[in-house]
Amino acid sequence: MAHWRRYPNRRQLRQWQLDADAAAAFSSKASVWRSISTPIPERGDATTCANRRHNLQLAISALHNRLILPATSFSLSQQLGEPTEAAGYRAGPVFVRGEVLRDAGGGLCLIATNLYQLFLHAGCQILERHNHSIDAYGEERFYTLGEDAAIAFSTKDLAIRNPFRQPMLLRMHVL
Repeated sequence: MAHWRRYPNRRQLRQWQLDADAAAAFSSKASVWRSISTPIPERGDATTCANRRHNLQLAISALHNRLILPATSFSLSQQLGEPTEAAGYRAGPVFVRGEVLRDAGGGLCLIATNLYQLFLHAGCQILERHNHSIDAYGEERFYTLGEDAAIAFSTKDLAIRNPFRQPMLLRMHVL
């Protein structure tokens, strides 16, 4: 499916993550196009919260300083790979067919929602995006209802295309 959609292959993905020096040089010549922050929910027991934060930090380390070239696609699932325990992910809350379950990589939808908001309001072309099967946060949601993004490896992805003449650099942090 990634080939059909013309998403970058794994070799290209490695080439597009800048080291700290290259990212600093890029940033010194660029301006911030859009910025967004999302609170990390402190829902669940201490283990659930710690696992969610761990998963977010692991994923962000794979996304930080990621360059998205003009007219190229970005697939969150392809960038992160399959979130398994072997890949270092821990069990956290996931939503499956209207139920809250636990699985490796739980919490990654927070990144998907954050990036969707960023890409949408920056003017990127949204190629693929899925809502969650439930409104998990109700009145405590940190996004406009219907503007969330679910991610489930091989079935639900967040994918965009950079429509601009300039490359975009993702800079991400967990505070």
